[in-house]
Amino acid sequence: MSRITKSASDRAVCSRLGLLGVLALGTVAAAGAAASADECCRWELRVQRKAILSDNFEVELWAHFPDSGHAFGGGRVDILTDGVDWISGDYCGLGPPVGGSVGQVVGDDVLDIAVGQLHFPIGGIFADTDNPILVWCGEFEASGDGYRTIETQTDSFSYYPDADSAVSNTCTPIEADRTVFVGPLVIDDWIASPFPGVGGDIVKDGLELFPLPGGPGEIGVGLQADDSKGDKMGNFEIQHLMSTLDPAASLDLTWYPLPWCFWIDPWITLGLTTPRRGELDIVPNFRGVGATTVPIVAFLDGKEAGRDAVPAGGSFKIFDPCTSLTWCWIEDDDGWPVLVLKCDSPFDIQIGSTRVRADSIRMQPAELRGAPIDLDRVEVRGRGLDRLVIEDAGVPDATSCFADCNGDGRLNIFDFLCFQNLFSAGDLAADCNGDGRLNIFDFLCFQNAFADGCP
Repeated sequence: MSRITKSASDRAVCSRLGLLGVLALGTVAAAGAAASADECCRWELRVQRKAILSDNFEVELWAHFPDSGHAFGGGRVDILTDGVDWISGDYCGLGPPVGGSVGQVVGDDVLDIAVGQLHFPIGGIFADTDNPILVWCGEFEASGDGYRTIETQTDSFSYYPDADSAVSNTCTPIEADRTVFVGPLVIDDWIASPFPGVGGDIVKDGLELFPLPGGPGEIGVGLQADDSKGDKMGNFEIQHLMSTLDPAASLDLTWYPLPWCFWIDPWITLGLTTPRRGELDIVPNFRGVGATTVPIVAFLDGKEAGRDAVPAGGSFKIFDPCTSLTWCWIEDDDGWPVLVLKCDSPFDIQIGSTRVRADSIRMQPAELRGAPIDLDRVEVRGRGLDRLVIEDAGVPDATSCFADCNGDGRLNIFDFLCFQNLFSAGDLAADCNGDGRLNIFDFLCFQNAFADGCP
């Protein structure tokens, strides 16, 4: 029997969570264009594992300059790491500059990398205007287990503001910061690195974590997309069993976006506790990204059920939550980051004095500066638990198209007939909005997906 696959459109990237058509955020529509502008100097580290289970990593250093500028000028920078052996380092993209240096390996670090290019219009010398621009690349090998951090430390950074002038401007760049997992557990399209003192077993498509004897007594794990597949964490889901969260226990989920303009402490944390059976307290803290208010919007069957706002560090409560919660980091139609909670069955949510029925919650931090969607990693940390099960995680499959019901690569009347047959047969493959029920909203959802088209 034909199966309906997940849509590739950004709005439907969490379609299995029942979020089609509910992520258009009118409150920040006017700010969308400003969010996409890159008006800062910054470094970017692109790090990729050479092959699955390989502990060799390729590193690229890219320079970003303000969009209002003309070209990258030059920079002197260190790349700092821990617990790695550098194999190579060389110029990439740009040729060797006058007085340049590919850097010197000192311990785990590569120090004094000097890169740059000339721009002398009067003499007929013109700089490459690519933004960002690749300036250096290297490779390192790591061994053992756990995290390895890679970050930049800048001595100088400059760019050419004007196409007709050889005069460059200096600026203070935002430093790059990346994490790689060594010896990870590979689970489908995501990888996991348990914290020290924590054991992990792969169970079906998920991960079971437990404290080891003599460990710190808490359960923790880092999650990433499987970078050997070239996946990005721009849209990342985490699904975990709430049945493992007992009263007096707590669970923290922390998202680490890649550094962006004006981001000083790039993390977003959600604290979860169960003060009593059948209740869940959620504390969204977006202070790390400069947000002091978090609007909360509840949905039921794709329709808005209520909204309110909590201060960063404030809390709201849900009652009778499903045993399996899914958290999703996505972007809205204007490119702003949004956190979404989806349950496989309806629940009650109380925000302030208001209590409504819902099956999903959208949290978008207000006053957010910049729009960094790509993530470095996600961490899950539990206290007071004897085990923690993460049922699923990773980047939703965006290689197929939900509206192409019969899977022939074309959209036509036969896809409508396919969907209608699945719906009539009671096949949950026709559950377009992911709420576990087949009704008129699935027809509307499919129509919207068909109208959006396939890539």
